[in-house]
Amino acid sequence: MPHARSSRPLVLFSFLLSFLVVAAAGCGADETANESAAADVAPEITAAPGTPEPEPDSDPEPESEPEARSYDFSAVDPIVSEFVTENELNGAGLIIVQRDDGVVFDGYWGDFDEDRISLIASSSKMIAAGVLMRLDDDGLLDIDAPIADVVGWGMANPDITPAQLLSNSSGLVGLLPNPSYGPYLCQYVAVGSLQECGERIFTTPDDDADIVDPDVEFRYGGAQWQVAGAVAEAASGRSWAELIDEIYVRPCGLDVLAYNNHFAQLS
Repeated sequence: MPHARSSRPLVLFSFLLSFLVVAAAGCGADETANESAAADVAPEITAAPGTPEPEPDSDPEPESEPEARSYDFSAVDPIVSEFVTENELNGAGLIIVQRDDGVVFDGYWGDFDEDRISLIASSSKMIAAGVLMRLDDDGLLDIDAPIADVVGWGMANPDITPAQLLSNSSGLVGLLPNPSYGPYLCQYVAVGSLQECGERIFTTPDDDADIVDPDVEFRYGGAQWQVAGAVAEAASGRSWAELIDEIYVRPCGLDVLAYNNHFAQLS
């Protein structure tokens, strides 16, 4: 799995507030007379009866820094080591990420280390979902609106939303029980574009007898993810490779992260 070393830029904003005080002095008048006149027109301001005396200002207590949490994963090593040995594997890698603290553990066994490049297979679904969520954050896509709002060919199934594609609940045919489902074979072919494949999958009449309404069944994986990628490209005006580079590779300082077609590499 790609190992990301993230850095979050901190931008400091400074605001300078200036006060200009202008004092005007009277001239040609006696200072004593001026003081006397001021006393005549400026009544003494006193607190109403029963009003408590104001307490002197005191500096607020500084907020203490939260204590860094410690994690103990010492029990992990013997478990993974035994698993690798018993199953005659060449190694394993484990990275644990906590929402607030980031990477809290990384461990490697056998031939694996932090520089190993591996295919992450279906874990790429999380990365793909992150792309569409980012476009939603940027206002380029509404994941809960029909994809017909983004692409004209979306009218072939006018009720399906990007959120349903990402949750495997779009009603399109999934990978099971037939991974080689004929109308969706372009998802395996390294020819043509993602846009062409997404449109072909979404508009083919050959799946009419096999699709169901959205949010009726969970149908894992498959062609609906190709459609989601095509929608992301259309909404952003950028290729999938450009989106991955912009949203993940550059911000996270990654050396290796990309999508490819491993079916085309089996030979």
